[in-house]
Amino acid sequence: VFILSFICFGESKLVFYCSFDKEEAKDDIGNRVGELKGGKFVEGKIGKGIYFDGKERETECIFFKDLANDRFFQDFEGGPFTISVWIKPDSTKEYNKQQEILNTAGDIGPGWRLTYAWRMVIFRSGTGKRDEQGKGEYWEVKTNPSIDKVVLDEWNHIAVVRNEEGILSLYLNGKKVGESEKKFDIISSNYGLTIGAYKDGYAYGFKGVIDEVKIYKGALSPEEILKEYKGGEEKKIKLDGKLDEDIWKSAKTFKDFYSISTTNLAPIQTKVLFNYDTDNLYFAFICDEPDIDKLKNEIKENSLRVYRDDSVEVMIDADNNKGDYYHFIFNPGGYYGVEFRTQGGFVGSEIKDFKLYTGTDIGKDRWVVEVAIPYSSLTYERIQNAISLNFARNRRVNLSSTQESSIAEKGQFNNPYVFIPFTLKDIDLSLYGIEMKDIEVIETEKKDEKINVKLKGDIKNLADKEKDIEIEIYEDKLGILGKTNLQLLPGKEREVFLNIIVPEPKEYKIGIDIKDKGRTVYSGIFPKKVSYVPISLDLLKPFYRNSIYSGQKIEEVVLNVKVGLKEDEITGLEEEVLIIDKDGKEIAKKSIKSEKEAGITIKIPQLKEGEYRIVGRLKKGKDIVYEAGIPLYKLPEAKGSEVYIDENLNLVLNGRPIIPLIWWGGSPYEEIAKTGADGIIVGTGDLDKLKELNLYGEVMLLWGSEQKKYFEGKETLSEEAIKAITEKVNSVKDHPALLFYYLTDEPEGRSLSANLLREAYQLIKKLDPYHPVQITNDSVEGIKTYIECADMFFPDPYVEPLVDGSLERPMTYIISFMEEIKKAGKNKKFVGITPQVFDYGKVYASSPPYSTRNNRVPTFVEERCMNYLGIVYGAKGFNYYVYGKKEPNHWGAVNFPDLRIGMPYLIKEKKSLSDVILLGKDIKQEVRIDEKKIHYGVKEYKGKRYIICVNVEPEELGVEMKVPEGVKKMKVISENRTIEVKDGKFFDKFLPYEVHIYTDDLNFQDVVDLKKVEEEIKKEGGWYSYQYKK
Repeated sequence: VFILSFICFGESKLVFYCSFDKEEAKDDIGNRVGELKGGKFVEGKIGKGIYFDGKERETECIFFKDLANDRFFQDFEGGPFTISVWIKPDSTKEYNKQQEILNTAGDIGPGWRLTYAWRMVIFRSGTGKRDEQGKGEYWEVKTNPSIDKVVLDEWNHIAVVRNEEGILSLYLNGKKVGESEKKFDIISSNYGLTIGAYKDGYAYGFKGVIDEVKIYKGALSPEEILKEYKGGEEKKIKLDGKLDEDIWKSAKTFKDFYSISTTNLAPIQTKVLFNYDTDNLYFAFICDEPDIDKLKNEIKENSLRVYRDDSVEVMIDADNNKGDYYHFIFNPGGYYGVEFRTQGGFVGSEIKDFKLYTGTDIGKDRWVVEVAIPYSSLTYERIQNAISLNFARNRRVNLSSTQESSIAEKGQFNNPYVFIPFTLKDIDLSLYGIEMKDIEVIETEKKDEKINVKLKGDIKNLADKEKDIEIEIYEDKLGILGKTNLQLLPGKEREVFLNIIVPEPKEYKIGIDIKDKGRTVYSGIFPKKVSYVPISLDLLKPFYRNSIYSGQKIEEVVLNVKVGLKEDEITGLEEEVLIIDKDGKEIAKKSIKSEKEAGITIKIPQLKEGEYRIVGRLKKGKDIVYEAGIPLYKLPEAKGSEVYIDENLNLVLNGRPIIPLIWWGGSPYEEIAKTGADGIIVGTGDLDKLKELNLYGEVMLLWGSEQKKYFEGKETLSEEAIKAITEKVNSVKDHPALLFYYLTDEPEGRSLSANLLREAYQLIKKLDPYHPVQITNDSVEGIKTYIECADMFFPDPYVEPLVDGSLERPMTYIISFMEEIKKAGKNKKFVGITPQVFDYGKVYASSPPYSTRNNRVPTFVEERCMNYLGIVYGAKGFNYYVYGKKEPNHWGAVNFPDLRIGMPYLIKEKKSLSDVILLGKDIKQEVRIDEKKIHYGVKEYKGKRYIICVNVEPEELGVEMKVPEGVKKMKVISENRTIEVKDGKFFDKFLPYEVHIYTDDLNFQDVVDLKKVEEEIKKEGGWYSYQYKK
């Protein structure tokens, strides 16, 4: 909260502060007034700053004469202190000229000088004396301009810190760039403080703008220096709830808050001011409150828990797509929670460590919260010129029930269709067209008792112009860790490698700021665990749960071995990998010359059932230098079904790979069984019924109320939760109809602890090694967060078809989910999907204000497109939400001809291709399709080729495809037609979202006729396909 950090940081107290915001030469803390000798007030780093002309003699400056008599400002009483200041040097003055920033001293003392020359910063003190040769007696700390330059015509943050031990450090733009070797003494000069010149304007004038001059009694930590730097970078106004800055004078005003779900004005009103500039969105809530003494203002942390207080809310649809948006909640203390809402506002996922700035003021009959949200922080959905907004308030005070109100129609909160549209005019937001999805730790190495960390990430330029960017890496407590420059081509993605040094192995919150033309355009926080082990083992075969199942024939173990030593430390070492039994008896062994990374294959005999250990060793001669180990299990035959994931990421049921096709229920199981699906999501008591129907169960161990009881708001499993899970697993684990477990649905929407779910997963895995565990996520971030909490992932990237348009989200939205499972799971997690098979319009219409929000059910063509697009990108399993009840107002598939009639045919078609999808060899390189709107995959199975082509756009396309020369004719599966191939090419038409599946197996037996499917659907009043707006 601004007002707290403004007065003090930890043990440090702000004792001098020139903000210049009131265009005065005044210290806002001590009410000291300086003598203004020229200069002019201009736009500063935050609010106003002061510009000096930089003359060499009798130059412009501010002089605080009275500080000559204040010992603290003379020598800082010999103790710790901090100086913080922003400068913007004018490039029209020669950069080699001495330019004084702050000064109480002569050239070589006594006193102290913060000065600038040759694009370097110098902090100096001395005695003022010279020896017989004229050499001055002084000492200084300075930057190295060949590494850390002051940038001309741009803002630079400078901090000088002397700690309790007297060691003086110099910081430039958040990074420590210099440090004294011993205690840094300062000799008093008994001269006043000059800003912008040497000794009251005598010489060395600074040319440029100076702002935010702060002096603290006490040493700010690197974390606090970083906050000064980062906060100053983003904020352009002082946030204190006073609303006296110029930006509020031209702000748009929103008023007339309506009580939720009514047309009545709220009894206690709220007003919102809104404005923007080139860097931030600004909001100010002015909340009338007659019971101000009863204001609820208890939460003192940034989290969604601030909703429990009196609070206000901002919803920002940053691209006005009416599907996804940011949701911010603020309490009277300025603490905040942030979530990203998807599925038209239906589901929210908390965003932690979101960077924004607040200031508050609580008066006699109202409270004010002032907010600056940097565009750079809006990384989930990048800011566009056309946005939409909603503002809401939750008034609690001493009321028995919360008074909820908003500016939207009928006081609605999370309905983006009633948000207020707004255009950000005269501002180029293409600067913010940068995307960085994640970073990963790819290598660690020990060096000088610290850890060298190599990071990898992908950065994409979303703009149509080339970008030259600077990447700044930081960590809150460690400060700036490094910077690098990069060139990005228009519309292209580029892999980037970053190197940092951290003091010890642990989890760090790695910050990445990307700058374009000096402006921060992307700002993200990535929690990353940094570990260091001299030797690590990654089991590739068998990779699933380190287990060999009774149905598997495995004759060799394959590992990837990494060594975390430096190259010179590896020299002369031997690498040895052994497999031993529980008694330590050697079963197999392989030795190689040690290297940084190596793949190792070890032949193994037929193992008996039991637990083994794979041990990796680094040896020097006979001596073991380092050792690491992982378990290996040989499992007995399962009592019930045996289900595992093989090295091709196929789900194997009793020795046979399958594509699991599972329904959420809602109707009698006998009716759902007629769709041809493999199973139904059920509780622990329904497996006998499924067995009678030759179906399998995806078992939800804990349903809604139980999950709330055992999972929500917890960080670790309670004994009661462990007991409940154990009893449920033991009751079904040997049942022949059990397929796998469903741990939880959309955990990010309830902010469930990843640590808790990891514990639950490990418990289930230990109790039952024969059945996988799955999680369904509704966000890409959720997949990353919970990737270690399950074996399988079935995310629900709903595209939300619209009545008067195409889709609320592009069809390609699906791809990001499939790719993230592969990336975050390091190609070791099963890739599934939960495509939309329901009408979101009826979901919305089931609760106030009973509006469909323009949503509709997917057509059969759209559904087929979703399914096969998932397959092209690796999906090998499908959960379908939801079959539903046969009721007119229910949103389930059973009530819509496109899905009630179409889904059994789609299931049948996919089953006819299951061996191709699961066992076929990927040969995409043999086929070329240049049309980027066609996404495709190619498989070879039993000597025949299969090409799955998906049109991801709502437009008709004519597409040329190039295939190997030997192919003469292609059959189009399910379409009763063939296509002639000439000179290795053929041409075909694609209707909007249409899928064509081609094969050179002309004898492939179709199980579906799409023309007949179309006729049946239309006969029952369905669409089959849709007419989209141009």
